[in-house]
Amino acid sequence: MKTGKFSKTRCKFSTLPIDMYRAMRYNPCVANKTATSFRLTPEAIALIKELAEKLGVSQADIVEMAVRKLAKVEQDELILTSKIRSAK
Repeated sequence: MKTGKFSKTRCKFSTLPIDMYRAMRYNPCVANKTATSFRLTPEAIALIKELAEKLGVSQADIVEMAVRKLAKVEQDELILTSKIRSAK
């Protein structure tokens, strides 16, 4: 995996370079983030930890990336479904 300020390696969850996600981990501007908690299965926790380590980001970043990716997929599916219905 490439590293450095101008890394071309991309995270599969986003179009931003992986280094951008590493920077998110040390972002001093967390005033716009809200502390929260929820229950996860041990398997989900293990996956989050593994992904965070692999990508070099925090576990919170992994959850946020996953939520954003799912929201985009769902939005794309809604748009596609809408286009299919309007074409009929």
